[in-house]
Amino acid sequence: MQQEWQYLAEPIAETQAFDYSSVELRHRRDTAPVPPETDRTFEYDSASLETMTRAVRTFQEYHAENRYRVVFFVNIAPDVDIASGADRFVDGRHNEMNDYFMQLCGQDTPVVSSYDAFWAYTPSEVPGAGFHSLAAANNVKTDVLFEYLTQFVIDDLRGPAPAEAPGPGGAL
Repeated sequence: MQQEWQYLAEPIAETQAFDYSSVELRHRRDTAPVPPETDRTFEYDSASLETMTRAVRTFQEYHAENRYRVVFFVNIAPDVDIASGADRFVDGRHNEMNDYFMQLCGQDTPVVSSYDAFWAYTPSEVPGAGFHSLAAANNVKTDVLFEYLTQFVIDDLRGPAPAEAPGPGGAL
């Protein structure tokens, strides 16, 4: 336990002021690039995902029983082109990983991912996009999640509109 607190006490990275207004949310454009479709299968050690899969299923049960409103957010960014050193994202293992988690988490439960949005940027524009990132990458993730919630979740929480609007100064 002492070791965990040590990491919390010391910043992992120095944070600097960031002007979020300077980030153009290009993933919102109609012309934003989309990731290539893949027919590759995400290969993994099933034992390593067993605990996580059980946890996902438990949250899905909570959602199905209306005990909690659940929305999964898949925090995966495309692979960075390390081989050539170019400042670009490439079709790699994260493509099929994103598909896998979208399918797993999306079984009768809302799910959204930041994966597609990151194709509109270069890795240098959204540093650490696939990790617990800072600044511009978090701005993209926040926008993706906020858009999803406002389009598909918040209206459901409000419930149906009243049959009649209240009159001036009156209640329904």
